[in-house]
Amino acid sequence: MNSMVLDLVVKTDYVNMPQWFENDEMLKHHSSVSCVFKTDIPTFHLPHHIEPRSVNNYDLSYALVSEKSTPGSDITADGTRCMKGETCSGSCNTEKGVKLCCTTPCLYNENGASFMCSSGFQTIKCSPQYSQVTEMGKPCKPDHECGTYGEDYYWCYIYGKEWERCISPFKPETPTTGGNSNGAPCKFPFIYNGKEYYHCTTDHAESRRLWCATVSNYDQDPKWGYCPLSGIVTVGGNYPGKECVFPFYYEGRHYFRCTTKNNNHIPWCATTSDYPRHKKWGNCPFTGPPTTGGNSNGASCKFPFKYNDKDYYYCTTDNEESKKLWCATVSNYAQDPKWGYCPTSGIFTVGGNDPGRECVFPFSYDKQMYFECTTIKNNRIPWCATTSDYPQDNKWGNCPFTGPPTTGGNSNGAPCKFPFKYNDKDYYYCTTDNEESKKLWCATVSNYAQVPKWGYCPTSGIVTVGGNDPGKECVFPFSYDKQMYFECTTINNNRIPWCATTSDYPEDNKWGNCPFTGPPTTDGNSNGAPCKFPLNTTIRITITALQTMRNQKTLVRYSFKLCSRPKVGILPHIRHFHSSRLMIRTVCL
Repeated sequence: MNSMVLDLVVKTDYVNMPQWFENDEMLKHHSSVSCVFKTDIPTFHLPHHIEPRSVNNYDLSYALVSEKSTPGSDITADGTRCMKGETCSGSCNTEKGVKLCCTTPCLYNENGASFMCSSGFQTIKCSPQYSQVTEMGKPCKPDHECGTYGEDYYWCYIYGKEWERCISPFKPETPTTGGNSNGAPCKFPFIYNGKEYYHCTTDHAESRRLWCATVSNYDQDPKWGYCPLSGIVTVGGNYPGKECVFPFYYEGRHYFRCTTKNNNHIPWCATTSDYPRHKKWGNCPFTGPPTTGGNSNGASCKFPFKYNDKDYYYCTTDNEESKKLWCATVSNYAQDPKWGYCPTSGIFTVGGNDPGRECVFPFSYDKQMYFECTTIKNNRIPWCATTSDYPQDNKWGNCPFTGPPTTGGNSNGAPCKFPFKYNDKDYYYCTTDNEESKKLWCATVSNYAQVPKWGYCPTSGIVTVGGNDPGKECVFPFSYDKQMYFECTTINNNRIPWCATTSDYPEDNKWGNCPFTGPPTTDGNSNGAPCKFPLNTTIRITITALQTMRNQKTLVRYSFKLCSRPKVGILPHIRHFHSSRLMIRTVCL
């Protein structure tokens, strides 16, 4: 029987972008699969013999997907999807008209300095499959991966019509300056003073400028040059106006581009080659979404932009009578007053204290910036602010969200829709209301009265032991002591996890203990398997002692159940034992 790998996610490290690029080109050429970034943007690491790392600390996940030229693909040469039900066969219909498809893998062409593929008998430019995250680390929409889509840069939609740029899938080697190599590019890794270097360094450079060797072994052939500057001039931070220095090291990772880590989604970089020692950094300028209205003809926001002597890193409503979010499309509004309105989120709230309004992103809550709906302090119900100044206005609403797929009912397995309105009440969780079987159900539309579509919610699969309702499945969520629980809890139960077994615990008071896994064992006959609690066997402790009484040796046995909390009287005369041997044995009956 022939088999085919349809989906495979792998975790790995690459030293630099060219190494990943070469590996991906080889995969596409020989195996018709492409290596696609699934989580985070690339931040490459040194090899294991230089910087030991655990597999659990890898930062990137990749997916091996079928390359777009494979038969049956629905992705055109520039990344646009074919219309539903169509596949590529030279060309296909898309929402933007007929587009050509690749019939050979989309590979980099050095002569044309771009990605090319064959489409029938002609050679055309193409957009490779390589990433599902933006350069700011946000996930692309599932049906809109990074691609050119007819533009001269790479981008994707992140939600609605809001989009962000993606990193380029290939960055040609940049020539060095100065030195003695006549502009030859860096050679990584290179050996210098017996040590391997995987990026530019300032070691033994009096000027503190970054340099590299242009040969693999500088000790044998001392060829070198200065590494090119990044060209990115920082704004803000503690060292503004300086160029970014790449790579820089921060919290166990090397960064080869600006990162948003620990900076409220604002990209930043180090401005010296030794960030851990100097702690010098600044924010990186970046491009926001395209605008509407204003006087910029749809130009994109420019962040940060200066307005009234203040730097803005997000859209604002300052001095805008309509309270609509706007941004400047130039770096300094005072010098060139170009502006436009920022796109709206398209997410309309339900409930909260400002229902029916659109979410406004980003918003600040509890000293943290949020760029999407959050469930913090809201019983796992997603919510958002509905104005640009939540700390002052305190306006918010719940965000609609999709629940698990249903069974039964009349919705053919469609997922729950939360919140849904039933009998003029908003439901944010599955319910047993008006259900004779007391099985949890939900509506699969937002308003059951208008369209009565519904289905049963999936059960938890956790069968209880003990409690006052053993052998029943846990029901989530349940309410206890004015708190919602979405998983087993140990509260008020001697650290033993438990759950409710009906949807209305305050009224029914039905509950049971949840099975759980303990620490790994040693010895025994389980090869280190962990403890399994609770034990469904009776544990009996047997004490066997050789008792000496009046020069007569008598074998005495005392036993008791471990769970019966034995009293002293259960083991009479234990203090009088003069034992030559005492053995304690546990027996499971």
